[in-house]
Order: sequence, then C-alpha cells, then structure tokens
Amino acid sequence: MKFLTPLLSFLICVLISCQKKNIPIQSVSPNKDSIVIINKTTKNFIAKVKKEKQKEFPDVLKFKSFLDVKLQDSTIKKSFISITIGNEKFLLDSLTLNVYKANDNNCFWNDSAKCHHIINVLNASRFDGLRPQDYGIPRLDSMFRVCFMVKKQINDTLYWKLELSVTQNYLHYLNHLRFGKTNPEVIYKDWDYKRDSHLPYTPAEFSKFLVQNPDALVNEFRPQYAMYNILRALLYAIDTIGQNKSFEWDVISYSGKDLKFGDTSSTIIKIKHRLLSIGLGHEDPATNVFDDDMLAALNYFQQHVGLTPNGKIDNAIIAKLNFTLQEIRDVVSVNMERCRWLLKGELPDSYIIVNIADYYLRVYKKEKQVYKTKVVVGATNKETPLFHSQMTTIEFNPHWTVPISITETEILPKLKIDPTYLSRNNMELLKGDSVVQVTDFSSYTKNNFPFVIRQKPGVDNSLGLVKFLFPNTYSVYFHDTPAKSFFEKDVRAFSHGCVRVYKPLDLAAFLLSDQGITPKHISEIVKSGENTPIGLKTKIPVIITYWTCFTDEKNQIFFFKDIYGRDKLILSELNK
Repeated sequence: MKFLTPLLSFLICVLISCQKKNIPIQSVSPNKDSIVIINKTTKNFIAKVKKEKQKEFPDVLKFKSFLDVKLQDSTIKKSFISITIGNEKFLLDSLTLNVYKANDNNCFWNDSAKCHHIINVLNASRFDGLRPQDYGIPRLDSMFRVCFMVKKQINDTLYWKLELSVTQNYLHYLNHLRFGKTNPEVIYKDWDYKRDSHLPYTPAEFSKFLVQNPDALVNEFRPQYAMYNILRALLYAIDTIGQNKSFEWDVISYSGKDLKFGDTSSTIIKIKHRLLSIGLGHEDPATNVFDDDMLAALNYFQQHVGLTPNGKIDNAIIAKLNFTLQEIRDVVSVNMERCRWLLKGELPDSYIIVNIADYYLRVYKKEKQVYKTKVVVGATNKETPLFHSQMTTIEFNPHWTVPISITETEILPKLKIDPTYLSRNNMELLKGDSVVQVTDFSSYTKNNFPFVIRQKPGVDNSLGLVKFLFPNTYSVYFHDTPAKSFFEKDVRAFSHGCVRVYKPLDLAAFLLSDQGITPKHISEIVKSGENTPIGLKTKIPVIITYWTCFTDEKNQIFFFKDIYGRDKLILSELNK
C-alpha cells in the first residue's frame, strides 16, 4: 500500500464539501450518539418487514430448553465451547455463554426490530475504522432475512444460530471498541503504556444491558473524545461520497515547473477545480491565473496536510491533491485504532502530550490547549519510544551523561584519534563516582571500556540549559539543545531518541509558575551555571504518542507524514 503524507485537510475539506453537496454528514455530529447513523436504516427496514407477512416470533422456550441442555455446568471456564446446532458446530466463547446463563438462557434478539437494529450497529462498525465482516456481516443479515422475512415456517435451529451469533459478535465488537482490534505490544517493541485488559462489567451486568439498552454499551466503550468522534464522522462522509461516482477525478500531473502567484497555466485550472470540489477556493474557477483566492485556498490546504504553506504549486502539493478516498480511509482507521489503544476514560485535568509525527509538544488544562511548542524527535533509525509517565523534576544547567551506545559508536572512535576530544567538548571521564584522567584510548573497545562520559553544564552542553525528567525505562527526557537550526525545518526527526524542545526555558517557566517561580528566577539560576534540579509539587502526566492525523483545540484535523512507517503495520493487522 502506497501512503501519501496523510491529508488532514481532507477532514475539514470533505465535511465542507459534503455540506455544500447536501450530503447528510450533519446526521453524524460528533456530539450525538453513534446510533443516529443507523436509526433511519433500521426504521425503513422494519417498515419493510411489516409489509411482509410477519410471522410469529421464534419459539423462545425451545431456545431456552436447548441452552439449558448445552450449558449444564454451573460455571463456564473454558475459553471456547463447541456447541452443535443442527449439523453445524459453533465455537462460542465463555463470555457469551455466561451472559446467556445470567439471563437464565433466554433470548436477547427474538424481537425482529431489536435484532435488526443490532445487526445494523455491527454493520456501522466500518465508521469506527473496523471491518463489519469481523462481526458476522453480511451473514447475520442474510440469516435475519430468512428467519424474519421469508414467508415460510421459521427454522428453529437457524434462529438459534442467529441469536447466538448476534450476541457473540456484538460482544466481540464491544471488546474491540474498548481495547482495539490489534495488540500494540505485539506490533511495537517500544510500546510502554499501562492498559486495562478487563471488561468493566460482569456477565450479569452485560446481560442486563443487552435486555434493556444494548446501545448504551457501544456509546460507553467507544473512546469518549472529540478527536475520535470527528474521525468517525469523516469515515461516514467518505462512505457517503464513495457511493457517488461523480466524485472520481483525473490525476493532476506535475508540469516539471513550480508555479507561483501570478503565473498562468492549464494546470492551475485543474487545481482550482480540485480545491473547489473539496470546499476550497473559487466559486467559479474560470481563469488559469494563480490569483489571491487560489493562494489562500492552497495555503489552507497545505497547512492541513503536513506541508508548510510556501505559495507554490510544486510536486509535493500535486501529490497531496491526487489523494484517493481509500488512502484517507486507511489513515483515519489507523488513527482511530490508536485512540482505542490509548484513550480510556477521562484524561487528567493537566497533561503534556508530544505527538511525534507532527513534531509538537502541547500542554492541556481542563481539555483546553494552553501551551504549544516545536520539538525535535528521534531520527528514523533512533525512534522516540511511545510511553506515558509523570514529570517529576525540571533540572537547570544539567550534566549530560552520555549514553553507552553513543559512547561506543561515536565518541570512543574519536578518542582513539584525539584524546583531547573530551576537554575540548567540556566532558569528563568517570569511573564510579570519581573523575579520572586517561590519555591513551588505543587499547579500549566497546567490550572493555570501563568509563562513563559526562558533559559538564554550559551553553555547549548537548542538553542545553534545562532538561525535564519523567521516569521511564528508555532514559528519554525533554531537553534544550545548542542545535537550534533544526527547529526551523519542517521535518524534525534528528535526535537520538530524546525530545528536544524549542524555547525550553519558556516551557519551564510555564510549568513552574504555579510554584511561584518566575522567568526572572529562572534566568538567575541559569546565569549561575550551577546544576539546579527543581521538583514539581504536582507531577504532570506526560504522554508520548504517534498520530498521523490529529485534532487541534478547534477540532480541526491535520494529517502528517508517517515518518516511522508505522501506519502500514497497524493497517495490515486491521485488515486481517
């Protein structure tokens, strides 16, 4: 699968486009329950059922008798149990069977309207970036039609299959909403998030929900965040638009020459039409001139697809404009899965989040972004790991203890050539807690080097003037850097794995302001040159994550380049 740098602008652009074309995207407002999507379908279908010669409901007593015989054990402990229905063997998981046992082995779905509604809920799983076929679609729909619509006596065994299959697939869907379909610990070796692995209800409680209000479980288990709901609305819009063949368009070719404001070209007309089709630019793009309206539309589009607005039509922007609906669907589905991995329950009132893929650090308080700054993250061969922790300390004028990997691969070879390398770079050699002097490193290799290298505080220190500490197994932290030029680049993946922060003293002042520490105090500490750690009175949660599409505080979506190539791994697992 070939991936473009994700087209985040497309989220907003598509929503605007859908509204202009009277596509009912508003029926999936992020502020409404997901069931709104399928209510109309269910009502129409049930009306059709009623026009048919409606049969008696299944014989619920027969079903109960059937399960009573099959489930004679007081407790079902095996992960799966094989049950024969007619000539077919069914593998049913213990949760499904215990849920029935809690309901005294009675039916949940003998009401045709309720049964069809839940089948539609499973079919709507595609708007969660999941595959309906993983939840029995379209087989359940076919079974439903035979059981409830075909004009002949109902087949009891077929209904039993439908009843049990709907329940098991529904619980399976709930599990995926709660924890994700895929296991991040299997996909990524550097995954280090503590995740709840148990469903929050007992079989008896699940049984009660299925009888009274099964929709409540879907709404509860789905991540309760604006970002997830907006992405879900986008998938609904894509699904709707995808049914309209007029949305297909020709590929725009790069002419081999960048176009800028004031230029004329036949390509400009094509781009104007493309921008208009996604809700941007001219109402009537009749001219082939790169004018003010086009510049504004192009800059907006670039901003939302991970490109820096540069006022040019170049090869990069042409590639973005040649997106397909499937590419957008794939990127959105992958990031919805990431939401299911991470976002369970309420986030704390205050937290720091670094999104590696967009190179920014953000601070949130009470769900509002209150601080944002650029960061430099790990290079593609030294990736920043994904984990969460709590910031405990801000250290001014830090020492830098050089990681063993850097000592062995970078510094030791230099010391063999130039023993003065340490003194020239304000570094010292430690053995235990003692500083030692060595003038000849020729006999040392990575296998017998007994020292630790530490850089003293100073403006040339690799950690700069401040670092931010939060316990983790990767020795990763935020820090200043003397290499300021990297912050001016669009792609900022250059570090050895730690996160370099733009204007870190400003961030330190912001985080310490509640403790009465002012920028003036910080300036005095830095000028002293003394190593000064300051503990935070209230620890701040730190989340380091990786989203290739991300919503900002205005609920706008932005797409970013998959710099570590992680999307395709998740997509591959989702499609299995």
